[in-house]
Amino acid sequence: MTNIEKEIKRLSNLRQNKNKELFELENQARINVWKKQLNIEDRFSENKEKKLANSLLENYLQNFMFEDYNEILLLGDLIYDEILLIRSKDAINKVFDDENNRCVPTKSIEILHQIEDKILDKKIKLGIVKSKDKDDLTALEALQKKFEVYIPFNRNEFTLWLKSTCSKCQHEEVHSYLLRRRVKDFDFLKHPAFSGRFLYNYAIFDDVKKGLITKEQAASYLRCSVFYIDWVLKNEMKIISIGNVSQERVDDFVNKTPYLRNAEDYKEK
Repeated sequence: MTNIEKEIKRLSNLRQNKNKELFELENQARINVWKKQLNIEDRFSENKEKKLANSLLENYLQNFMFEDYNEILLLGDLIYDEILLIRSKDAINKVFDDENNRCVPTKSIEILHQIEDKILDKKIKLGIVKSKDKDDLTALEALQKKFEVYIPFNRNEFTLWLKSTCSKCQHEEVHSYLLRRRVKDFDFLKHPAFSGRFLYNYAIFDDVKKGLITKEQAASYLRCSVFYIDWVLKNEMKIISIGNVSQERVDDFVNKTPYLRNAEDYKEK
């Protein structure tokens, strides 16, 4: 059993993680193992810098994707350079604050710029910032490589849940599908070709009743049998069936939902 698998098992036994999905535990386990292996605090002696280093590490791990432990080691070097940059700036500021000596040594400025260059170089290698020298193809290849790692550990952003009902026993099942495109920012809309679990479209059936289109045309639009069109026309007021919900509530919902049934048309004659 790997360290990550052991950490997943440990996290899954915690009370606060009782209802969490596996992908969430996998992601957190990987972060925990990497943080423990890196042990960023050992690179610093002052408590203030230890705390800052941990904060930077947590921020990077939560907001950027990393492929393997080699990148985590490079991330540790980046964080060290960032804190080293803070030290250099503090030292230069002390010189400026000294009224008797406000001349900053050229060497100090050179060291400052060297640290900034090293930080930029590491951020480019880790994909945190984009290099101006990279051509579009190289950037795309790097993005695709990152994408292959990002999906398994952020499955919630790419998972689509669909509910289906068995036509024979009416048993409902929920299936999940992992997509190659993010769904987290999608808007979920009512499907225009269904009413509850029934194949239905108000405009199509309304045109059939008005004689604007034939039953055969309606069947062609909905990709179903003409017999189904006949069945819907005979049972149109009954096709919405929701377990544990009264018919009065269903009728009220239908009456207030234009694409299901206009209030005037819905009244039984």
